[in-house]
Amino acid sequence: MFNAGGTVVPMVEQGLQVDLSSYGHFVLLIDKQDANSAAWNSPGPLKYCHMAARSLDPALLAHELGHMYGAPHANLDTPAGPREYGDQFCVMGNEGDKYTFMNASLGASSGPGMVAPILLSCNWLDLTQPHVGTDFGPTFGSGGSNEMVCELTPLRGAPPEGWSGPTVVAWADGLIANQRFMIEFRARDGWDRGMPDPGSGDGWIVAHLTESARPGAYSLQVASIAADANAKLHLPGTAITATVTAFDADRSTVTL
Repeated sequence: MFNAGGTVVPMVEQGLQVDLSSYGHFVLLIDKQDANSAAWNSPGPLKYCHMAARSLDPALLAHELGHMYGAPHANLDTPAGPREYGDQFCVMGNEGDKYTFMNASLGASSGPGMVAPILLSCNWLDLTQPHVGTDFGPTFGSGGSNEMVCELTPLRGAPPEGWSGPTVVAWADGLIANQRFMIEFRARDGWDRGMPDPGSGDGWIVAHLTESARPGAYSLQVASIAADANAKLHLPGTAITATVTAFDADRSTVTL
């Protein structure tokens, strides 16, 4: 079903008398009653994106464009095993399940933003940059203490170069062999305003596993809790628990 590009593009060139040879990627909008969703041609280089006109909205378009930059699907850990697309906190999740919102000006669903491991796989999140990430791994390593305190500001995409605000990601390598834990705070605003009301808190604390920072590296949501005072998030496979101890409305931060 993904071989239409090689036929359609020459037809467009001939019909419009244009030269499209300088373009490397094409989106084919399919206006057909039973067409739905979208996908890139695969395997091979992502040259043609086939997208159903009835399904087209900013959330789906952002999802497909994410693949161009190395974003994989955002998956969810379940008792039955990883569920592809199941992460509701990421635009790389499944349409209809992820926490989108209705964009009034467009009359279509938009958002949410990307989770930390997806930003990492696109090479947009630089954990070596000062103030971006807090490595809590050494705290629980050999000779480490039993507790550390970390203040997180909401993750709203990757921080710009030279970021000097509060940390956006807490992370640790090796708590599970060959895995990286990443913990983020997501607020119900901007592209994330479609998230459900968490109760008395201001957003959500979300934990993920990933195996590396390479393009396409998988993202697995393993836990999430409302950012309510005293709420506890246990990191599966470890003896570590993150507790929300404070929310600072003026700084829009949570302390774990």
